Amino acid sequence: MKSSHHDRWYSWRSLIRFSLSLVAAALITWVLWQFVPNELSISTRITGYVTLNNFAYFRYRDAYYLLCFIFPALLLAFYLIIRWRGPLKSKRVVEQSILPISFSPTLEKPSVDPNESDVSTRQQFRGSSINEAGTHKWGDLVEGFWSLCRVGVPALLVAIEFSLLRIGDTRLSPWVLLPFFGYFAAVACLAYVIQKREMFGVRRFVHRKDLRFHALSRSNSLLAICVLPLLYLASMGTTIYVVSQHRYVHYPWLPLWLVGLTTIVCVWLWIREVRRDGTAIEPLRLENSYLTWLVGPVAVFLFTARIGGNGGGSLAASLSGNQMPSFWGFDDSHWLALPNLIFNHGLFPWRDVYVIHGFFQDVFAGQIGLSLFGYSWWGAWAGIGMLVIPLFWVTFYLFTAYFSSSNRLILVAFVVGVVTGLLGGEFSLFSTRFIFLPPLFILFDQLLKKRKLRWTTGFMLLAFVSFLLTPEMSLFVI
Repeated sequence: MKSSHHDRWYSWRSLIRFSLSLVAAALITWVLWQFVPNELSISTRITGYVTLNNFAYFRYRDAYYLLCFIFPALLLAFYLIIRWRGPLKSKRVVEQSILPISFSPTLEKPSVDPNESDVSTRQQFRGSSINEAGTHKWGDLVEGFWSLCRVGVPALLVAIEFSLLRIGDTRLSPWVLLPFFGYFAAVACLAYVIQKREMFGVRRFVHRKDLRFHALSRSNSLLAICVLPLLYLASMGTTIYVVSQHRYVHYPWLPLWLVGLTTIVCVWLWIREVRRDGTAIEPLRLENSYLTWLVGPVAVFLFTARIGGNGGGSLAASLSGNQMPSFWGFDDSHWLALPNLIFNHGLFPWRDVYVIHGFFQDVFAGQIGLSLFGYSWWGAWAGIGMLVIPLFWVTFYLFTAYFSSSNRLILVAFVVGVVTGLLGGEFSLFSTRFIFLPPLFILFDQLLKKRKLRWTTGFMLLAFVSFLLTPEMSLFVI
C-alpha cells in the first residue's frame, strides 16, 4: 500500500509543478501589465486617429511581448526551479524514449500450398477462385467508374476555362459541353495510341483490361497538363465593364512566359516519370499525382478568384466578382497608403515605417493589385481578391493534400468547404499574411523525415523570410 501511494504521488507531481508554475508566471505577468499606462503621454500638434481618441496603441505591443515572451519564460523558469529543488523535485528515473512515436508491426500471412493433399485446403482454393471469377466483373465496373471520374475532373476544369472567354455573357451556354466531351474524346484517342504502342513494346501486362486502364491513366495524366496553359484564357477573359465609358476593359494578370515555362516543366517531369521502369500501378500513381498537385490547385484558384465589380461569384463562373464595399478609411488603407508611398512616390528604401500586420499584407499585397489593376482603391481590392486570397487558399490546399496522404476524402471535403464559402468570409481576407504557414509545416515534416541539409536550409530560409514579412509568424517559434 505504501509503495502504490508513493508511485501515485510521483505521478501527480508533474501536474502540480506545472500548475504552480502557471499561477506564479501569470501573477507576475499581471503585475507587470499594471505598469503599462492606459493613456498617451505625448505632446504633439499633429491631430490623428491616435491623438484624437487618446488611443494607447503601445498597450497591444506590450501585451504581445508579455504574452509571447515574458510569460513563457517565467513559466519555464519556475517549472525548472521547482523541479530542481524542494519537495516537488523530479525523481530521476531513466524513462523510455518516446521515439518512434508509432510503428506498424509486420503481420505475416500463413502460406498455404494448394497442391497439398489436404482435401479441405484444395476446396478452399477452389472456392476462392470461383468467388474471384464472380466478382471480377463488378471489379471492372467499379474501376471503369472511377477512371471516368478521374478523367471528368480535368474535363470539367477545361470546360470552365473555355467558358471564361465569353466576355460579357455570364449565362450557361450549351457550347460549354463541347470542350468537356472533347477532353474525354482526346483522352480516349491518346489512350488507344498508348495501348497499341505498349502491346507491341517491351513492357507487357498480363491482362488486356489492365492494359486499357493503364493507358487511360497515362493519357489522362498527360492531357491534364493542358489546364495550366488554358489558365491563360482565364487571364485573357478577365474583363470589367466600365459604365461611365460604356466599354469592357481587359485586365490580363497572368504572363505568357510564366505559363509556358511551367507547362514545359510539367511535361518534362511527365516524360521523366514515364521512362522509369516500374510496375503496372505506376500510371495510376502518376495520374493521381497530376490530378492532386496540378489540377487541384488550378481548380481552387479559379473557384476562389474574384475581381471587384457589379456582380457576385467567383471567376470560375465567369462573372465580374463581388460588389465592392464602402470605403472604410482605416482598415482598407493599410494596403493603399504604404505601397503608394514606397513604390509609386519613390520612398524606397523606406525608413520610420510602422506596419501593423507586416509588410506582406500591408505593403506587398496591395502593391500587387496596384501594379496590375491601376493605382486606385478598386485596383488594390481587385489584386487582393484576384491573386492574394486565391494563392492563400492554394497553399492551404497543398497543406491538406500533403498531410491527408492517400485519404482523399479529407481533400475533397476541404475543396467543397472552400468552394461553397464555408471556409471563407473575413478569415480569408484578414489572414492572408499567414500564407507562408502551410509550406513551413510541409518543409518541417520533410526536415524531420529526411534530415537532409537541403530541407533544413529551405525551412530556415522560408522561416526567416516569413518572420520578416509577417511578424506574427514568430509566435509559431514558441
